[in-house]
Amino acid sequence: MMDPRAALPARARRIGWLAPRAGARLVVLSALLSVGCGEADEPSRGKDGSAPRNLILIVVDTLRADYIGANGGPVATPTIDALAASGVLFREARAQIPMTGPSHGSLFTALLPSDHGTISNSQAFSEANLTMAEILQEHGWRTAAFVSLGVLKEQFNFDQGFDEYSNWFQGRWWKSADVLNSELLRWVQQDLGRPTFLFLHYSDPHTPYAPPDVDYPQVTLGFEGQVLAVLSANARATRIKLELQPGDNDLTLSPPDGVDRGELGSGLVTPSDRQVKVQFSYGAGFEPGLDDGRVPPLPTLPHVIRLVNPTDEPLRVNLDLTLRVNLSVDDWPTWYAREVAYIDAELGRAIDALKQAGLWEDSVVIFTSDHGEGLGQHGLKQHIDQLYDSLLRVPLIVSAPGRLPAGTVVDVPVQHMDVLPTVLDLLELPLDRPLRGRSLVPLASGEGSAAARAVLGQTHRPEAKHDLRSLVLNGFKYIVDTGSGAEELYALADDPGELQNLAGERPDILARMRSEMAEQYALAFGPDVPPGEWQALSEEERARMAELGY
Repeated sequence: MMDPRAALPARARRIGWLAPRAGARLVVLSALLSVGCGEADEPSRGKDGSAPRNLILIVVDTLRADYIGANGGPVATPTIDALAASGVLFREARAQIPMTGPSHGSLFTALLPSDHGTISNSQAFSEANLTMAEILQEHGWRTAAFVSLGVLKEQFNFDQGFDEYSNWFQGRWWKSADVLNSELLRWVQQDLGRPTFLFLHYSDPHTPYAPPDVDYPQVTLGFEGQVLAVLSANARATRIKLELQPGDNDLTLSPPDGVDRGELGSGLVTPSDRQVKVQFSYGAGFEPGLDDGRVPPLPTLPHVIRLVNPTDEPLRVNLDLTLRVNLSVDDWPTWYAREVAYIDAELGRAIDALKQAGLWEDSVVIFTSDHGEGLGQHGLKQHIDQLYDSLLRVPLIVSAPGRLPAGTVVDVPVQHMDVLPTVLDLLELPLDRPLRGRSLVPLASGEGSAAARAVLGQTHRPEAKHDLRSLVLNGFKYIVDTGSGAEELYALADDPGELQNLAGERPDILARMRSEMAEQYALAFGPDVPPGEWQALSEEERARMAELGY
């Protein structure tokens, strides 16, 4: 029998088909329609004749849902709260995975990481996936992105479908919101000319926590017996110009009086000339840096950084140097909260610029985070390794003036995989494949069923310590270690902190959750793609990731 896909356009064939297990439940959002069968056309008008809308997707990396004011959090977030008041706030939204790269893959495709093939920050995102940007691009939208974390660099293929993709970094693999906004302010001055999809990614709540409103220790940098510079230990890279004489050139680092050297650390030390070898000393001889001449992130401030010029002539180099404060785990929530307040203020700057450029009014705006942060809960400082709500529960706001009622709050559990079908619904674009996610428009409009939805999560080795899966359904959270078989069960309403494991007390609920999870994973969605290619990272790139806690 002829394969029915043979008659479909190439793009539709590439996307793949749904392969449910017999008897499995499935909601298909629309019939299969072809997308991207030719060159991009002018965006079509809405059913009411209105002009096509811009789409603005804002992702704040590592932002926990319970830290924003609109969710009753401890931080004043007037910008985010105003956005929630203008749209629909989903208070029970969850990410699919607590890793930046794979989580964005799920946002862009409405697929689980195990579906789209990227389960680690060290993998490239497969080109076989069809992304939100590609769909909009092929329907005539201009697409642009500004990202602030190196794990989203174009070398990992997250630039698929973007006409413009700003992902440059100086001296580290993250940039602060003020730097990203400076890029954005320059970009919005141009005449865009047609509907735009703009993706803004901010990473300030991510480690290293470095809010700008702190009186950071000032470290004196000496060179050749002179004070070369005074550097702030604010985790931001400083570029220093040097002329290195042949042989050893020693930079001394002196913390201010009253500050112990162990309270400070250094990020990756990076000279611009690859001939230069870097060594460092804590006062008892010199230790070499990485194989390519750099110094890896250092937990304690060294006494001396030695730059070795192997040539017979002076060398002019730029040195990127980052200093930071070493925080105790007790300090993390306070510093994290400062970062959240800072990003809220910078979001206000970005929104003002978009309003002045005419890109904000009547736009569809999606605001979310890729995952949360441990902050010491469940014995975890950061993320990746667990599937508790401290890591999976994220803010989600959808604003679409005239289409969705402003000021609406929805308490039904939803997930990142619902974002793409929601976008296509609001922009009135055809959906050419069945997706795991469902449009949130009916739910937000009060027209859809508030029946419980199965919300899935996962995390994977080798970046995580274990292969875990989670399911939220009917007020319960189920977590299973697929390697050891260890199970956890939590009643979220009574135990939002997920502290009392009921797996041994509620075998009836446990059995139902186990069965539902098996049924969900028996469904196959998206393209039949191999796992994303593992990237051969250099020593420097691995050190850059280590600076970010990976």
